[in-house]
Amino acid sequence: MTTHNPPKWLLVAILVAAMTLIVGCRDTAPPPATSIVADSADVAGWPRVFTDDLGVQVTLDGPPQRIVSISPGMTEIIFTLGEGDRLVGVTDFCDYPPEAADKERVGGMTNPSIEKIVGLDPDLTLIARGAPIEVVNALREFGLPVIGKSAATLADVIDQVRDIGEYLGVEEQAARMADGLEQRRSAVSQQAAAAFPDGDGPSVLMIIGLEPVFVAGPGSFVDDMISLCGGRNVVGGDGEEQVSAWPQYSLERIIEHDPDIILSALGGHEMREGGTLARLRGLAGWCDLTAVKRGRVYDIDGDIMLRTGPRLLDGLEETARLIQTAAGEMGVP
Repeated sequence: MTTHNPPKWLLVAILVAAMTLIVGCRDTAPPPATSIVADSADVAGWPRVFTDDLGVQVTLDGPPQRIVSISPGMTEIIFTLGEGDRLVGVTDFCDYPPEAADKERVGGMTNPSIEKIVGLDPDLTLIARGAPIEVVNALREFGLPVIGKSAATLADVIDQVRDIGEYLGVEEQAARMADGLEQRRSAVSQQAAAAFPDGDGPSVLMIIGLEPVFVAGPGSFVDDMISLCGGRNVVGGDGEEQVSAWPQYSLERIIEHDPDIILSALGGHEMREGGTLARLRGLAGWCDLTAVKRGRVYDIDGDIMLRTGPRLLDGLEETARLIQTAAGEMGVP
């Protein structure tokens, strides 16, 4: 993560994800489909009907001009598409690109202010996994169109770029952007397949919290990224009981797995001078791990690893570089 403020939203989102009231949970019947008449309702090709990841149909009668994004990743996508002027509200954690700082703040991902969002009169609100379902339902009850998205793989994130392009009516820009991201994804995957043809890449642990320990588990886009880079995520492997995508994890299990590589996306109060390696060398249990003894603990910018936006490809390429470097040190062909 370049030197950065901690992405504290992620740990909160992980805790919320352990509960049932999140985007992607369908324990309750979804509200009826919503529709809004945009200023440009007569634009050719509109209205458009979209089905979000909650299974709700949302009709947009024209390209939305007042968008609220409750997702740092989706905020980055919109700016990268050159449509940042349409954003009227973002979360407290939407700090990239710098222009996002000029937008109205509506709160966090898990606790956005319904009052603020309604007051901004958006013609589209984009919301990501981690937001309480009550927030989604409340916004829809006010008649606001809300589209909820949930990305479990890097391919999902790239597809999300295309989807947002369709929501905004800028499909061509989005297609070019998505194609470029897909080419970078494929290049990393091909390089990993050549480096580890037998699937014998190093075992990897990604920690995103240390007190308590949170890790990237199976079903997370980080798990997918590790696999694309030729690594083997130790969490959820070898017949281990099913764990969630972002589980709290025990040191005992980590010691049992003894990963070849530890990637760290710690930040803020959990980061210490000298980085994660220096810190783990001073902690009981951690200091006995092979990765710690051999110095194969790597800090990586959480903003490029944990946000479902275009910079995730930067994270993928950095992860591939670190895995290849560690494999070389280990003597893996």
